[in-house]
Amino acid sequence: MMPMIRTTALLALALSAVNLDNRALAQEVILSEFGVGPTGGFVELHNRGATTADISAWSLFLATPTVGMPRTYWWGFRPASTIPAGGFLVVRWLQPLPSAPVSGEVFTGATNAYFLFGLGGEALPLQQGALALFRSQSSALMSTPSIINDWVSWGGNGLSREDLAVQNGAWRTGSRTPSLSNGCSLARHPGREWSTTPDLAWFVDTTPTPGAANVGAASLQSLGSPCTPIGHQLLGAPTLNALSLPVLGNSSFGFTIDNTTGVFAEWCILALTATTMPGRNDLLPPAPGGESCYVLIDPSTSFGSYWQHTSLLRTTLPLSLQGLPAALAGQSFAVQAIVLDLYSSAWPPYKGVTNAVTVTLGN
Repeated sequence: MMPMIRTTALLALALSAVNLDNRALAQEVILSEFGVGPTGGFVELHNRGATTADISAWSLFLATPTVGMPRTYWWGFRPASTIPAGGFLVVRWLQPLPSAPVSGEVFTGATNAYFLFGLGGEALPLQQGALALFRSQSSALMSTPSIINDWVSWGGNGLSREDLAVQNGAWRTGSRTPSLSNGCSLARHPGREWSTTPDLAWFVDTTPTPGAANVGAASLQSLGSPCTPIGHQLLGAPTLNALSLPVLGNSSFGFTIDNTTGVFAEWCILALTATTMPGRNDLLPPAPGGESCYVLIDPSTSFGSYWQHTSLLRTTLPLSLQGLPAALAGQSFAVQAIVLDLYSSAWPPYKGVTNAVTVTLGN
């Protein structure tokens, strides 16, 4: 059965702890956004640090699967290349040098003469490729994992030097982001990282913003803790994670609920409300050991719910943000979920409740 959207207020809740790791990474300069537009390819770097970053000795690396081509390309940053604290630098990939400098932008040039090692470059491929920041321009170091400052693979995996990025923790084996498409970009939240799943920090952005922050006000805040009553059949407390960031146009946004069994005809119900409230357990049916299961979203402001059968180990709840009006940017709502059996004789009356999460939409 396909998932159903219902506009009835439910006591059941949704969303669990968003698996965002807000720790600061060792490197402060990151790949922040890249794409292909009307004038060609661009790669945006972001300095998350509190001081100016000097990247004069660094290089930008592109790997491709193109048959009959070198497939690996390095472009070296020029002397005195810096990015101010909190600032951005846009690299116009494989584009001719302008007649006059452009503030906040650099151009790689379009011939072999401007690239390291005489290999030249390719246009950013749409279907599959990989980009990296290397803290060196020396050919003797280009196979050294420790000089890879950042990495992203799209549309596939296993291109040249990806294994080195995996070795130093900049990427994970077998992971990838979606492919590129003309007019869109792949963007990453500038201040947050998924420590074990860096590919999930990237999302398809239908409104590229080279040289500016990617996600506007987008944020996720967890409230409370997931819980289960005595006698439940789940594998553990039903923990909900965001698939990606809540940015308008992000078709891959949604949530997962971990610890679902998927073998006892359970359903999960994700409820959406405009506001939260202090935790209340009197809205849940009585259950043994259920005194600590709280409703944290306000049913009186409910505007929808999402029903779906659970799956083994993890249940995915897609919630595409594509096609929504730009006026919703900055708006917030709350979600919480419940896992239950629909049998009238099921006991306990519900199997588990997730924590709540407030979601603020970015642009």
